[in-house]
Formats: sequence, C-alpha cells, structure tokens
Amino acid sequence: MNILLVNDDSIYAPGIITLANVLKKEHRVFVIAPEQQMSGTSHSITFYGYLNYEKLDIIEGCECYILKGTPSDCTKFGIDVILNGFRPDVVISGINKGYNIGTDILYSGTVNAALEGAIFQIKSIAVSQNYHCESFEFAAKYIRKNLTSLMDIIPEKDYVCLNVNIPSDKEEDIKGTQLVKVGVNRYADYYEYVDERGYAIQGNPISDLPNEEDTDVEAIKKKYITLSFVKTEFNDYKAYEKYKGFTL
Repeated sequence: MNILLVNDDSIYAPGIITLANVLKKEHRVFVIAPEQQMSGTSHSITFYGYLNYEKLDIIEGCECYILKGTPSDCTKFGIDVILNGFRPDVVISGINKGYNIGTDILYSGTVNAALEGAIFQIKSIAVSQNYHCESFEFAAKYIRKNLTSLMDIIPEKDYVCLNVNIPSDKEEDIKGTQLVKVGVNRYADYYEYVDERGYAIQGNPISDLPNEEDTDVEAIKKKYITLSFVKTEFNDYKAYEKYKGFTL
C-alpha cells in the first residue's frame, strides 16, 4: 500500500517518525511534514508567499520531504507537486501529541490535513493521542494492525476523514475501541504577558459542557480509543428546513 504521512508537529516530531518506522515494514511510505510546529493552524493553506521543500534522509526506507508550509499544504502541495499528482492509497495525519476531540477539530492542523486528503477523495485518517503519553509505539502499532479495517469504514468519495484518538500508550489501560460522535469541549484559556516578545496562551481543557455518552469527549475519559467521522459539510439542515423560504 502507498501511504502519505503528514502532521502538524513538524517532520522531526517523534509521532510521525515512530509511525513511519512501523508502517514502512509493510508499506511504501512517503513523509511530507512542516518545517516547524504548526499546531492550531486549522485548514489554512498558503495563498500568498512561496512554498519550498527539500528532500531529507531522516527515516531510512521512507521518502521524506520537509515543507515550509502548513499541514494542509503538506497534503495539497504534497500530492500536486512533490508527488507530481501521484495519489496514495491513504493519507494519515499524525501521530499528534495531544487529543483532537470535540471542538479541537476546528483548530487542529492534524485533523484538517487529513480532511484535505478527503477533499482529494483519498481515504484519510487523523491520529492523536493523550498529551501525557511517553511513547508513540502503541498507537503506531494499533494503526498498522487495524489500517485495512479503518479504511474499510471510511465512506467512498464523501469528503470524510476518520478521526482516531488514543487515551494511553499502555495496552492494558485501553478498554476497547468505540465509534462515536464528535462532542463539544472548550478551554479555560487566558493570555499571559511573557516579555517583550508578547503574550503566550495558557489553557487547559474543561468539561463543563454537556455531552452525550456516545461522543468522543465522554468515551476518551473512560479510556476507549475513539473513532469519529469528520467531513467538510457545513450545512445546518435542521435550521435550513426550519427557515427554508425565508427572505428579506
């Protein structure tokens, strides 16, 4: 299988390096990742300015490229230019250090780099794990073991990616895997003045918003690996049907 790996933590991040080393044993792996940490860049792409890339010998047995661009650039520019239009069988984004559950997906460069793959109508998977995990080995082996099954449940040509979140790097801590809906969460953010460079954001997730039991926000608390479908569908059909015909 031909696999394109991207991320938002940079090409030097241990998550993507671990995943590449695990997957290369059975697959052909291309790695295209940002030059620097790009968390929180959502689905931004480079409209103004220039994109530059360089081939690196960073992971033996993989074709690796560093890109001065965003995570979504890594997918879009990566397929169109670096791979010269070659379409991989799957785009995998991650493994991200830190969950991408609930409202996180709005900000996440990891999830949106996978969504860019879905826009290409290529099966795409975003993978994230608990920020406090020490190792990415379990998550990488989980993806390798279940890759075909995960790809099988992604709808064909429906602009959908699969968002995977893993609560622990120890198999004995995991209760199982659940297919769940995306929930809602928010952060207790504040901005702290550091020095002449400016302010830095400080924040922690808080869970005072109600969520149904079958959501990623709730399932991850119970130590389940969560699978959620995320798509480029912004219509609110309930509101549309309610107000259809409205004019001013």
